[in-house]
Amino acid sequence: MQHTKRGAATAAVKFTETAPNTDEGDEQVGGEADSTSTTSSGRRSHRKLTEENDDGWGQGEHSDGAPAPKKARQSSNNSSKGKRKGGATTQGRGKGRAGKLSAFLAMPLDVLVEVSRHLDPPTLLAMCRVNKMMRNLFTRRSAAPIWATVRDNVDLPRLESIDLSEMQLASLIYERDCHLCGRGRAVIVDYALRRRWCKACQRVNLVTGALASNLQRDLHPKAFECSHFTHRQAGRSRYEPAPNYCLPDVQAVSIRLHELEADVKRHVESMKQSQAEDADGSAAEHPAVSILEAFVADRRTIVANWRKDAYALKTWELTSQVLRREAGKAASSARKTATKEKLIALGYSEAEWDHVQSSHLSNLVDQPARLTDAIWSRISPKIIEYLERETKIRHARVRLCELRPRYIALSRRYVELFTAQQGEALPTFPSCEVFSTLPHVEPLWVPEGAEMTDEAWDAALPAILEDVDQARRAVKVGFARRLAGVLAQTRAAVDDVLAKKLEAPAEPVNRTAALLRATSDAHGPGLDFAYSVYGNVAIDLGDTADTVTDAEIEGLFSQLVARFATNGRDGYKHCYFPDVCANDFGHGFTGPVSSSWGPSLTLVKQVLDVLERTGLSNDRSSEAKLEALGPVFECHWCLSSRQPSEYISPTIPARLKREGLLWSEMIEHALAQHVKTYSATCTTESDWPKIRLSTSTYPPDSTPPPPMVHSIAQEYDFLYPSDLEPESSEEQ
Repeated sequence: MQHTKRGAATAAVKFTETAPNTDEGDEQVGGEADSTSTTSSGRRSHRKLTEENDDGWGQGEHSDGAPAPKKARQSSNNSSKGKRKGGATTQGRGKGRAGKLSAFLAMPLDVLVEVSRHLDPPTLLAMCRVNKMMRNLFTRRSAAPIWATVRDNVDLPRLESIDLSEMQLASLIYERDCHLCGRGRAVIVDYALRRRWCKACQRVNLVTGALASNLQRDLHPKAFECSHFTHRQAGRSRYEPAPNYCLPDVQAVSIRLHELEADVKRHVESMKQSQAEDADGSAAEHPAVSILEAFVADRRTIVANWRKDAYALKTWELTSQVLRREAGKAASSARKTATKEKLIALGYSEAEWDHVQSSHLSNLVDQPARLTDAIWSRISPKIIEYLERETKIRHARVRLCELRPRYIALSRRYVELFTAQQGEALPTFPSCEVFSTLPHVEPLWVPEGAEMTDEAWDAALPAILEDVDQARRAVKVGFARRLAGVLAQTRAAVDDVLAKKLEAPAEPVNRTAALLRATSDAHGPGLDFAYSVYGNVAIDLGDTADTVTDAEIEGLFSQLVARFATNGRDGYKHCYFPDVCANDFGHGFTGPVSSSWGPSLTLVKQVLDVLERTGLSNDRSSEAKLEALGPVFECHWCLSSRQPSEYISPTIPARLKREGLLWSEMIEHALAQHVKTYSATCTTESDWPKIRLSTSTYPPDSTPPPPMVHSIAQEYDFLYPSDLEPESSEEQ
């Protein structure tokens, strides 16, 4: 049978005046075996007879509810390539394709029919499209019992409508092609309209009766009562009182009604011309009138019956969804049970299985599919790797809990040693964090089962005190190294030999917290809980610069500019060594250089400039002399920014004044108002702000002053990394 191309959406509906009958004039399915084994001419004649007899029952190109056929893909190759004599083409026939279905096609027909009875509708629908033999076999009227059996396999309800075949019903429910445009993945199905369509087609073609009449002026008056309708609107799932129609279906019904009505009019005119009357004098009713009335009555019956069928199909769909969910839950539960049994067989506990269910790997287990060997081999490495890592994390946490009471006992002995220190030994004594990681202290509390008895403590005390002296020296060298690095960039005299001797070693020589690092390394990367809590302030006891004498270091620390920025009660302040160690220790820091900043390169250069203008030496004794000069210091930045007059009132704090400052007030102002420049870790000089003498003359500014900060809190933004800086000063 020659199939023609689909011209318009209205061709999607075909009306048959007689319903398909499955009981008359058909061969039985069992008789097909003989016809398939005859000669080719016999098969051709049988196929021709089959197509003539079965026209209208199967799913043809104009069947109601069938998807629109897709256009054949045209090859861009030479049209003459691969053609046989007589015009038959051989292009596209691969040598290996003929044998793919050979075993399937060699199956006896009765066995094939019996197998098909155990399938589901989408599978049988796919079999119809394997080849012509399959299509002829399963699209005949005699195949209706097979389709009925397949329908019962999925509990599909029996339909009261007789104009929709089983094959058409299966296509409506299971196929995903739009009935109007042929687009795939059309998920919107409306059983009341017998339509599956995409969103675009639904939006255009699902219309109300009034809109359809406006779009199509010549619609037949009875077209709506003969068409299927729904109470859903495009894009909405709720019930709508006004019925909505599929515009192509209404147009097709209207065309058929107009055709029948035209036949009636033609025959009425012919009757008037012939003046053919019955014996009683009344005009004889023409069969065309009966056909029109029968068509309208038949369509009304079909619409009424299909309303019931649509409700039954929707109920079946909802019930099937519930059953599928329940089956999925049961399969998922069975998969979880099987996974749990396999893990327990590998030696894992139920608590570890609970960890898997509450982790990101739960989606590997919670699946509605049976746990096969192939699936287990794919997901088990991820689960086992996760469990092994969780085991290490658990052991690391247990280890951390075991260390806590021993660390508290060590802290008590540390306090006894700390309170016994006198003079400079007190501020330079290492903090408890550093003390606990010393080489001769760690063995007393870090190893598993360690007990800090009095005998063990007394035996290790001399070696511990030696470690403390080495820690003092390492901290002192660290501060001296930083100071020498800053002074080397200024006019201050720094011995190059001393700077060379203060250079840090390329690799750590004797780093503390060795046992804590070993414990953390045993747990694996990322599991260094004990080291993070107790060993993150370790220092290098071998970095003591033994070639540098104490006198050389004291010579560096005796300079006026040897100030280190550190934490203070009201923010940050500058302290000399060893006061900076005591200040850090009082604020919970360790004392190494890593807990302090500075000295600021900008502050050092400006202080040296003031000393040069006043003729004083770079020595701590010059601080009292600068204070004795009186209120002769000013902040050039604050003066250049032209702050309001209330900022220079004599009653306001010294840190907010901009001129008429004592030396101590000048330093307080700089560290309070311009802490970002003077207290941060500055490696380059800043032109602003500037500490100046009001009694001295300065050259004009080479660069204009930057915008003045109106909030002191904004000067502290150096405390926050750039990617974590608060959006406003109020948040700080």
